[in-house]
Amino acid sequence: MTHFQLAQTEATWEEFQKSFARSKFDGYLRDEGRTYFSIRIAQRMSLIQSHTTVTDCRDPKDNKFLALAIDAGAKTIVTGDKDLLVMHPYQGITICTPSEFLSRLPT
Repeated sequence: MTHFQLAQTEATWEEFQKSFARSKFDGYLRDEGRTYFSIRIAQRMSLIQSHTTVTDCRDPKDNKFLALAIDAGAKTIVTGDKDLLVMHPYQGITICTPSEFLSRLPT
């Protein structure tokens, strides 16, 4: 069985919740499904304090995700954000889409 830990800072969690509430996700889950999914993620994630400053991303708003990954000792950043995806790999950290991440899990 594969194990992994979800990590967030307050700022990245806030952005995830705002983004996940967008109508573009309606085709995947209705509002109540997204709420349930968010609750389940919150129950399993580690909330960390990030102390690293990163300025490498072409979208400055995304630097917080790179800093989180560094401070959490992450091996992977899972994202659909093109500004982050083009940075793969970043300081030895894999950056991939959710479907790429899932395809790499053992069956």
